[in-house]
Amino acid sequence: MEHFLVWLRRKSEGKLHQTRIGKPSGQLPLDNLTHAEAAMFHVLACLHSNGDAAWLEQQRQHLSQLNALPKRLISTKCVVTKEECENYVESLGIVHSNASTALLTEAFGSLSLAVQLQPCLKQFTPWIRSLTALNVTGACLALTNLSEIPAFVATDILLRTPLTVLELRLQLDFWQEQMGSIAVANFRKPAFVRLVIDNLLFYTVQYDLTRLESLVNSTLSFLVSTKTGYKFQVITHKYANSLVYNMATFLLRKGADVDSESTYSLETEVTHNSIVHNLKSTSSNNVLRAQERLAIFLVKHNSLAQKGYFGIVLAMTYDDREKAQKLFHIAQKHYAEHTPEFHFTYIYMCQSPELLFQAFNIAANQYPNSASLWYVFLRKLLEFDLLTEKRSQTLFSEIVRRKADLIISKDIVLLLLSPINTVDGLEQVIATLKDTGLFASFENLIVKKYMALLFRRGLESNALKPHMDQIFRSSSDIACARFLYNNIEWKTASCVGIMLSGEAEHRPERVFELYRQELTLLSKSIHDSELDRQKSETGHICREDNTLHMPLGELPLYPTESCLVALLRGSIKGGTQLQWGNLFALQVAVHEFKKYVCTDLSGSNNPCIYPSNKLWRVYLWALDNAGYMLELSDIIRLWEAISFVPEQETLLLLLLMLPDEVTARHLKHAASVPANATLAWSWPTLEHVVQMRAKRGKLSSRS
Repeated sequence: MEHFLVWLRRKSEGKLHQTRIGKPSGQLPLDNLTHAEAAMFHVLACLHSNGDAAWLEQQRQHLSQLNALPKRLISTKCVVTKEECENYVESLGIVHSNASTALLTEAFGSLSLAVQLQPCLKQFTPWIRSLTALNVTGACLALTNLSEIPAFVATDILLRTPLTVLELRLQLDFWQEQMGSIAVANFRKPAFVRLVIDNLLFYTVQYDLTRLESLVNSTLSFLVSTKTGYKFQVITHKYANSLVYNMATFLLRKGADVDSESTYSLETEVTHNSIVHNLKSTSSNNVLRAQERLAIFLVKHNSLAQKGYFGIVLAMTYDDREKAQKLFHIAQKHYAEHTPEFHFTYIYMCQSPELLFQAFNIAANQYPNSASLWYVFLRKLLEFDLLTEKRSQTLFSEIVRRKADLIISKDIVLLLLSPINTVDGLEQVIATLKDTGLFASFENLIVKKYMALLFRRGLESNALKPHMDQIFRSSSDIACARFLYNNIEWKTASCVGIMLSGEAEHRPERVFELYRQELTLLSKSIHDSELDRQKSETGHICREDNTLHMPLGELPLYPTESCLVALLRGSIKGGTQLQWGNLFALQVAVHEFKKYVCTDLSGSNNPCIYPSNKLWRVYLWALDNAGYMLELSDIIRLWEAISFVPEQETLLLLLLMLPDEVTARHLKHAASVPANATLAWSWPTLEHVVQMRAKRGKLSSRS
């Protein structure tokens, strides 16, 4: 069933003729649940089929084989008539090809046989609604009040990409409820259960680190427990070591802050210091605690391997590089084999460009086509400020030349795009990608980068932009940027953030209007599928779900950090008298920050954006411009509450904005009390603060 959405994408792209199902096999022990999953795939494929004869013939052959596998008589109670099938599909509101009706009838019959129920087709409606929902929210809502959920429907939800932190939390709660049934149903397919765990771990690290330790604890406790009556083979020692390592690399990807939200923001420069401090800010302690739980399990069985060990070293590097170096040298002596994990960790820990190039050359000689080694090499070049626009273009050419052997990931392309600061430079990258046939694979990333560069140029003289001219011709770069944004078919909150960052520079008076408008449209799309489902099924909207019948303007919004940064910058640029609606812009921006940013680690405030140093600095400027001294005085308490580690620049900025006596008191306290987490911050000296305060009039309000 996990392949259905891939099939649906192929169909929407008009590539159904390129799609094939694997050969049917009668050798597999086919239980009822596996039979039901296969039959449901054919049901969904028929419902969304365009009548392609070759595709339908493939399905017919597979269904015949499927129905023969159980080797049992099909009782009359499991027979579905063509009329019943047509009436049911009509009630679903799905338009399908008449050519597939006979096959669809057979597929529903096969599904009824698998679940051994009277063919009342409406019993399958929640499953179908969930499997065809556009997002996690819609998929979960479709299963409301269902007492039993088939494992293949449950895993479809857990393998999806959450669009917001709230959707991730839905998935995590759903996993706690369904973990047992999923593990039992996939007892012979432990690798499939691992895919579910990997997906949840990745997005938990990306979106909500505060839930990571509990996710690892509950998953490990259940799957290795002897009290379940099953001896699950999911958490093997090899897999547990992989989890320890992967959590560290997931954090590294998060800490790099090179996703679309930051890479394309108009003023972002990713440097060594900003990356290291951002990793601290995202609290690697959460990863270390989760790793510790797995390490205890592995040590108990004397099975902590090289991969797991290097995972711990990587996670420790974020907070205590010296201690991590010592552990790395111990591991070097203990594990003689130079695996990709060894090289990855060694490259990441290099502290000079000379060591970096030497380490990468050795690694690339042994593993020339390792995408992870290329990624960490590019990442370190960026940290050392060596990934210039020219070098990035050269490396682009080198990497795409290896496309037959090297998996070129989105992460690699994002790193290579990050130093591209000119339209001419981006046009050269586009030409390289087009020449090698890779442009279509990364078009979305290119469009976002192009949009950001055009917004940045603003009213400057127009540059030659051959790629843009093929799409839209205008002498105004801002008009071109707005055209690109308006023509992005599937906008995400990060796309909105890029647009808002540009408009904050050029139209600060409209930033909040655009913020509400675009994020409301995103929120609406999340709920529309559920509204359609309830209307078609019952003729009305469920009264219990308050969010589904809210007026459009009251729907919950899901901003990202880049959206809040843009909002704050727009309020600052507009000046203290700028109003958004009936309120001052600074008031509105500060309110939105408080509404959506994490203020404690309990997870009680749902939106829970964990703020970076960049966001804090813009917020501090907004508070200072608005004269909100009470809020400024409360910042250090907030940082302690969320275990945030400010960069010295951020801490210095706050101290400069506080009254002299308050600043002096904080510095005196930091110097006098016993060492604690707060004292691990990079506190400036009082002399430095006094010196900077004298120069403060010259400081820019740009973060």
